[in-house]
Amino acid sequence: PRPFHTAFFLLRPFPLQFAVPHQLSPFEILARPEIVMEYRCKVLDYALLRGVYLFSFRDTPLRSLYRLYETTCAAEHGEMMLEAAYFWRHQDWRIEDIPDPHDSDPLRYAIIASLVEELV
Repeated sequence: PRPFHTAFFLLRPFPLQFAVPHQLSPFEILARPEIVMEYRCKVLDYALLRGVYLFSFRDTPLRSLYRLYETTCAAEHGEMMLEAAYFWRHQDWRIEDIPDPHDSDPLRYAIIASLVEELV
């Protein structure tokens, strides 16, 4: 992991809520599923960040859904379970309050919609 990068990521004051990062298409993830875990473990250590209050405070339900989308496409069942549990730990995240992502990729948009439906 990159500790200074992670610290800067957490302590940068603006925006208060983290934006959704650029997302790979489902076909890109299916072609190379290890790319998801490389990013999740090497660039930002999500296993560690899930337990950090500052990250949890600034995270959004939409970002969590996109992380769930990535792990679903990569068939990373352990990470999928951890991300779903992280989502439900946020008692202030209500399904009906999740904003429409207006995703430009229709397949990714459909997968996100299906994940929201499954969370209900």
